Amino acid sequence: MAATAAVFLLLKITGLTFRFSDGNIYLYMAKAIGEGFWPYRDFVLVDPPFLVFLLTALRALIRDHFLAYQVIPAVLEAGSSILLYVLLRLRGNKLSFLAPLLYLFSFTVLATSDYLTGVQLAVFLMLMAIFLYEKNKSIWSGVLWALAALTKLYVAPAILGFLIYNIWRKEFAKLGRIITGGALTTVVFLGPFLFTAPTQVYKYLWVMHFNRPAGLDKWNVWGFFVSHEWFLLATAAAGIYFCFKKTKLHRDAPIGKSATGEYLLWLFIPLLAFFLVYKDVYYLYLDSLLPYLLIFSFIFLNWLYEKDIRARMALAVVAVMGFSSLTGFIFNYYQVTRADGQFPNALEVAAYVKTLPPEFDLYGGQEMVSLVALLSGRKLFNNYIDTNAQIFATNTLDLEQVSNEAADKGVYLIGRLADHPELGIQNYGSEGYFAKDVFEKYCKEIKDFPNGNQELLNKIVIFKCSKN
Repeated sequence: MAATAAVFLLLKITGLTFRFSDGNIYLYMAKAIGEGFWPYRDFVLVDPPFLVFLLTALRALIRDHFLAYQVIPAVLEAGSSILLYVLLRLRGNKLSFLAPLLYLFSFTVLATSDYLTGVQLAVFLMLMAIFLYEKNKSIWSGVLWALAALTKLYVAPAILGFLIYNIWRKEFAKLGRIITGGALTTVVFLGPFLFTAPTQVYKYLWVMHFNRPAGLDKWNVWGFFVSHEWFLLATAAAGIYFCFKKTKLHRDAPIGKSATGEYLLWLFIPLLAFFLVYKDVYYLYLDSLLPYLLIFSFIFLNWLYEKDIRARMALAVVAVMGFSSLTGFIFNYYQVTRADGQFPNALEVAAYVKTLPPEFDLYGGQEMVSLVALLSGRKLFNNYIDTNAQIFATNTLDLEQVSNEAADKGVYLIGRLADHPELGIQNYGSEGYFAKDVFEKYCKEIKDFPNGNQELLNKIVIFKCSKN
């Protein structure tokens, strides 16, 4: 178990590199908070605040060693793998020692742990909440559930299922303690912003998410997930059937050491249903399903192991299939996926930005301009940190207003763009966060850099945009 986590961390640490990622905006937000700016009031934050608060605290230790922050997702996933091992041991699962291997080297964990997005923190907190609940630490379980939701809102359906389960079980004393812990935690971390900037909190955390257009085709995302996690999905489906068959969802089904995992269905099913219904789903969101799939999978595998000799022979066949799948996807990750999203010339771009006259601040695509600003010691224009196109598409920010404001004062616009003159495409890709008419009239290219192995968005381009 420990050796598996250590190998995973070693592989991740040796492969650390800067990436195009939303994690860069969270790092800049952490810096802004340290300088006295408040989320929601002083800058747009369309997530709950716990992740940026945690990063703000970690700045005291890691400071401006920005590459070091990239190891956080891997550390959290290693922690989650240990929690999965412990949860399976509580169920008397004799194969629990294999859980960290199957979890950490699944394609989903390998691919998503390259990015500081917050999903890894949400998963770790969710598993801690489950563990504390099974240890009868209901108040602390509520605290951890709240922190998970205060990291990523899409954990909320699992919390709803968890509360309904306790009502169904008539565990009203536990339910009261869970709600108390969760409510107090929410008040501590979100209460100050509900008091100082209630309109912005409502707009950024509610209105924006339920009005944003789909960024990717949801069913393509699901198809990719199924094609890469088919082994876990198949064995988990068998495990879920086994849970239903053995417990028949009795109210008195035990929790903890002798439980098979039946009550986890109450958490998993609402979460799964949400991702099937919600229109704007990304692959990394589905990482939050993986712990449940793994637990259900190991319930089935352990049943095969304990049943009889013929079942063990079937287990051997399943194990060969699983090992083959795992090996293939590990190879796919290291040969193809690991290189996606890399920003290998981040230091070169930042070094050039340092040489630019200090008259203008920076603005641009959120997945990179925040990192360039941090590395170069430059400021982002008017604290426009998150410039995701969906923020403008939902009118959370007004595209024309922000673009004209930037041109009025003057900015260095940095974008990751497509430039293919042979196809009639020139500097395309900034339209989502900078109005096209303002760009064409007031922006002049001053420098470009190659964008690694990206075929479509093949250039990083810096423009000087000013009406003067």
